[in-house]
Amino acid sequence: MVTMDEERARADQGSSSRRVSRTKSSASVEMAVPEPTPSPKDASPELFFDDEDEDMEMDEDDEATQPLGEAEVERLADLIEKLDRAHLREETEIVDAPPSYNDSVECIALLRRGFVASKFSENYDFKERLNEERVRMLSIYPLTEEMWVDWLHDEAIHADDILGKVGVMELWAKSVAHEAGSVTLWKGYVKFILRTWREAQRRADTDGADDEGWAETFNFELVNLVLSKAVGDTMYNVPRSHEVWNKYCELQILQLKAMPPGSQSKIEKIQRLYLDRLRIPHQDIDSTFSAYSSFVSTYLPSSDYESIMQAGNKVYQKAKDALEKRQGFEYRLRNSYGQDEEGQAWSEYLEWESSQNNPDLGKALYQRCVLRYPTDAAAWEEYICFMLEKKGSDPDVLPLLELATAHCQWSGVLWSHRILAFDVRQQPLESIERIKHQATTSRLMEDKEENFKVNLAWCGVLKRRGVVKGIDDTDFDSAQLGLRSAVSEFGPKGVDKDYRIARLLVAFLTEINDLPEAEKVWKDLETDKDMGRSGEYEFWLRYYGWAFRNLGNSGAVAVLKRAVTYWETLDWPEKIIDVYQNQIEEHGEGAAIEGAMMEIRRLRKRVARRRQQEALEVEQAAQAQAAAIPAGFDLKGKRRRSTNVEEDDELPHKKARASEDIDVGSIPPVSEETEAAAEADQNGESSAEKEKKNTRDREKLTIFAKNLPPDVDELTVRKFFKDCGTINAFTMIEADDDSATASIEFQNAADVLAAQTRDKKRLNGREITVQLGFNTTVYVTNFPPTADENWIRELFKECGPILEVRFPSLKYNNHRRFCYVQFDASEDAEKATEMNGKDVEGFKLVSKLSDPNVKQERSGAVHEGREVFVRNIDYAATEDDIRELFSKYGTVKSIRLISKGRGAHSGYGFLDFETAESAKASLELHEQKFKSRKLLVVISEPQGGAPANKKSSGKTQAKFPNGAAGSPEVAGSPMSTTASELPEAPDSDTIRQKTLYVLNIADTVNDSKIRAVFEKYGSLHKVQMQLNHQAAIVEFDEVKDAGKAMLALDGHEIDGRAISFGSRQAMLKTGAEQKAKPGLNPFAKKKEDKKSTTAAASLAPVRVHRPGVAVRGGKTRMGLGFRSSARKDENEEKKEGDTKPKTNADFRQMLLKGKADDEDRE
Repeated sequence: MVTMDEERARADQGSSSRRVSRTKSSASVEMAVPEPTPSPKDASPELFFDDEDEDMEMDEDDEATQPLGEAEVERLADLIEKLDRAHLREETEIVDAPPSYNDSVECIALLRRGFVASKFSENYDFKERLNEERVRMLSIYPLTEEMWVDWLHDEAIHADDILGKVGVMELWAKSVAHEAGSVTLWKGYVKFILRTWREAQRRADTDGADDEGWAETFNFELVNLVLSKAVGDTMYNVPRSHEVWNKYCELQILQLKAMPPGSQSKIEKIQRLYLDRLRIPHQDIDSTFSAYSSFVSTYLPSSDYESIMQAGNKVYQKAKDALEKRQGFEYRLRNSYGQDEEGQAWSEYLEWESSQNNPDLGKALYQRCVLRYPTDAAAWEEYICFMLEKKGSDPDVLPLLELATAHCQWSGVLWSHRILAFDVRQQPLESIERIKHQATTSRLMEDKEENFKVNLAWCGVLKRRGVVKGIDDTDFDSAQLGLRSAVSEFGPKGVDKDYRIARLLVAFLTEINDLPEAEKVWKDLETDKDMGRSGEYEFWLRYYGWAFRNLGNSGAVAVLKRAVTYWETLDWPEKIIDVYQNQIEEHGEGAAIEGAMMEIRRLRKRVARRRQQEALEVEQAAQAQAAAIPAGFDLKGKRRRSTNVEEDDELPHKKARASEDIDVGSIPPVSEETEAAAEADQNGESSAEKEKKNTRDREKLTIFAKNLPPDVDELTVRKFFKDCGTINAFTMIEADDDSATASIEFQNAADVLAAQTRDKKRLNGREITVQLGFNTTVYVTNFPPTADENWIRELFKECGPILEVRFPSLKYNNHRRFCYVQFDASEDAEKATEMNGKDVEGFKLVSKLSDPNVKQERSGAVHEGREVFVRNIDYAATEDDIRELFSKYGTVKSIRLISKGRGAHSGYGFLDFETAESAKASLELHEQKFKSRKLLVVISEPQGGAPANKKSSGKTQAKFPNGAAGSPEVAGSPMSTTASELPEAPDSDTIRQKTLYVLNIADTVNDSKIRAVFEKYGSLHKVQMQLNHQAAIVEFDEVKDAGKAMLALDGHEIDGRAISFGSRQAMLKTGAEQKAKPGLNPFAKKKEDKKSTTAAASLAPVRVHRPGVAVRGGKTRMGLGFRSSARKDENEEKKEGDTKPKTNADFRQMLLKGKADDEDRE
């Protein structure tokens, strides 16, 4: 706590020359127009704005001063033509969609760039058009603070006479009315008024006569009034209110200095001003308290100093405590990372502030929020509800509602709030009708649901006003006519789903005691072909409730009798029958009860039979679905996966040759989005999710920020662009000594447009350049499998600077072989496409501009129907034997027999024919004997059963008749090869010693790269990629070679990641590589999904439980490539469980063992 002696000493030290501090504060001030007071002649605007404000001063060096290019001129012409069509007036009798917000913003930006390039010339050809577009946009959409400042700056440049100044002043007044609470705009308005007032003083002193009336128009009372309003509108803005309040306080002190000594009333007024200010939490409250101390020391008796400051200190401490409670929230707002985190920060701050007992601070915070999110209808609704709850009948609510609907003209909810508020405050019906008409005729009110909300609110007003006693016949007829008209317009199903307007009409007719007309409305709802509700139990319950209240028991029973006649189509007939029975039992009479009970008994039997039939149909449908699912697939049609990692890698469809060349006869350019969709397909995502991913257009949504400071970090650049929109991906290109470049991908085209406005702006004192990334990405494929980023960069280095090389994830398909090369300029990318078709190390290179709209059809033997799967091959048969057998049906391009190790095959494999017809003809060999066994031959299909040349996951499956796919062998087939004829398999301990588990593998690495690294140390038996565990399994032919490789390669980098070695258990504990999703903010906290459901069993329709299909014996049928694993020896399991990561000492021992074995063989 500050002592009085310290405060007095500080005040005495600098009281004579101190100016009120211009630091952060918030204040309270009387809003009445001040009485005429002496004008301080020596005061000037520079006294109040001695430090130039960046947000108000237009720095021409920061503008794009170059004339519009040819392409930009053409774009501007197209935009003007498009906007003119959209703005056609009603007299043309042409109804067109409203102008696009983005088109309007872009058009204004281009027009203003031309104005700036002309050095703000008064003769600029499109000056009038620029103003016209601004006025047009303001009539439909809100302008941002930056757009307002640009407009006002442009208008002020040529406002030399008094009429021009008045016009600019009126435009400033309009801006602060549209963007209430904007400190930026109020500062500009105050600055303009001060400068104009000073200019008026100079003109009056120079001209003497002042015929134009400058001094009378821009007098000191006007300055004082504008400053008072500015303070009143911003004084509760915690971080920035000082920027306005301090200037108002300085003005008051200047007035005091101009008065005769001892002007006690003015001194007391300024003292109250300070005390009111100190009651409000604001950012720089310490400076306010210090300034107050200086004021007291200078203008009040020294004998009263201590008591005055003690009282002021209590006020100050209370407000400072309140400020400290808000500092954490303010810090999060200032330093939020990305839109998601910023939105969360706003939400938490608003929720906390709303729970405090300070409506003024809450209102100011909501003002700041809607200035930040001016077109967010939900934010405006929260603001309105806060004001209604905290302020009640506060007069500010109606202007607030007007602002909300002006900013979000498409929101039926906001218009509904406005209509209701006018009705509650007993505004004339004509005024409410004008609001309704304004809403429904808005060109942005295109959504029928939003239009319905407006009409529902209007009908509520008509119903309430129509039943008021003493209403004249005209208003009564208008109410009834309006309600019936709305029922006709919104009655059909799909718009007024709960027939709310019709129920308002029923309520209106009931209150005026016109029951026959009210019942007619119910009957129309029952039978109307568009509005028919006879099959909805909720409708009958509402109808019955109304009838029982207004028509008595007989009317209610009549309604229920009619309801049960629809038992075949009612969604919950049991509920209606129960209500019918209760009504009869509680209000019926003897004979009537007996007859009704018989009827109810018959109805229950009929409904029971209906439910049985429905259950039977469901069961039959489930059985039909199960019968259609191939063996080895689950009920969702997905292939069952083995839980054994090593066994899973032996599946036939996993065996593909990365080294074989790609058929590039007609490969179109594809984009990362197309490949992402294929990956999503393999990952089992829904078509909706795939479509959503497939629409992502990276090239058109990416910008390059160039000439960044070389030492800038990612967070700084992200903050610089955070107001532009959601950032999907961010890559900081390696900086040189002079500058750095960042690649930034946004979520949509509007964000990119906003990012372009950052061109030529300054970041850390350096002017940056923003360039679109369109047509700078090249899709490259069919290069050697061992190629890495350095190889690609070397290949294309002559084309121009390369910003980035991106390889795809191989997590779901290890043999994908393509990449994207991002160039600095589209000209360089065009040059790179000239290498398309070039022969590179025996591969015909594909190099084309990436295009998200071109989708590559799947090709290859499987998708073209040229591959057959052959099972039950005799183990003694060689590849030449099989080729000779099948060649009589056509040319066999390749044969892949699934290896069993040591030169033996597993009895099945794949054959690729030159044509699909040849493959189909070879089916003649199905169940034909070859050597000692019957062959099983089928056409291979993509996994999921997709026909050839259709979209699929890219995995292969084969279907056999009679369930043969699930059987390892055909029953009864003789084995021609004995176990003694097979090569001797190595023991499990030897296999374990020559197998390496390679960890920390990026999901862009394929098996060819792994082979290229490891085969330098010895021959490899096999390489298995385990990218779901960020690993690879490398098995050598010799134990000593595995040891050499481990010693040499521990810490070796593959694609920028240092590899390590570990055990199988360590590999399995590692999950797949996690990558940030587009638009995801890595720093944002995940919100818990709190879903609450309310049980309403008494009104919920009965749910039909569909019986599942049981699998006989409780066993799962296994499909192609799955086999039951052999039971392991207990000792072997124990050994495997005790396996520890190999050390260098272990491998030295392995090397020595290998040498000893070599000596023994010699």
